[in-house]
Amino acid sequence: MKTIILMAAATVLLAVNAGSAQAQDIVQQGVAANEVKRCLDDFASNGLKVSYIKANQQPGGKITYDFVFSPDDGSNKRVSWGLSAQDYRQMDSDLQKIGYTRVCSNAVFVGGGPRYCALWVKPN
Repeated sequence: MKTIILMAAATVLLAVNAGSAQAQDIVQQGVAANEVKRCLDDFASNGLKVSYIKANQQPGGKITYDFVFSPDDGSNKRVSWGLSAQDYRQMDSDLQKIGYTRVCSNAVFVGGGPRYCALWVKPN
């Protein structure tokens, strides 16, 4: 059973096992497009890898991203964001050919066209 604790000031949700102090998953919401790389690097430096990504279009057209970070399970993960439809299809095809499986993806519409984000995983 999981308990969800909202830390509103940091807009971070922390999911922990009931009766355990060890974090399992951390949800980071509302990451600006220009902060995604830094966010991914910061969590990776603490032994956490992205396990979910979702793009959101805010009023005025701004795109933000929500992530779930989980302890590194040793699998190979590829995450991309801001992809055009053509780049998304090509990356999906290329990664599937070498054993990756797309585990989540979505698109938002910007400037008349979709922009995709996705996560692919390849077990070791």
